[in-house]
Amino acid sequence: MKEYPLTIQEFQEWLEGKDEKEIVGEMGCKTSCPLANALKQKAKLVRVTADTTIADDYCIVSNPNWVEKFVRRVDNLSDDARSVTAREALEILNEVERYDIH
Repeated sequence: MKEYPLTIQEFQEWLEGKDEKEIVGEMGCKTSCPLANALKQKAKLVRVTADTTIADDYCIVSNPNWVEKFVRRVDNLSDDARSVTAREALEILNEVERYDIH
């Protein structure tokens, strides 16, 4: 199995490089969620769901635990689709790391 195209550390660094109020993605959108937008630094075609990631020629049908947990938490931020800030994404990522769910 190929290694996931983005490490949790790379994703955290990408988020930390943003202003905390900057929009880093959209909840519930597989092409522009925070993780998909971070992956666009490495790939052109990107689709991310809790279970599946496609990034150019990389395709996995069972994401690493940290990816699954992060995407599910982002998608459950609100009942309505909305933007996600860098601060919100970092808080979720830190929670995923804190509870060693990855």
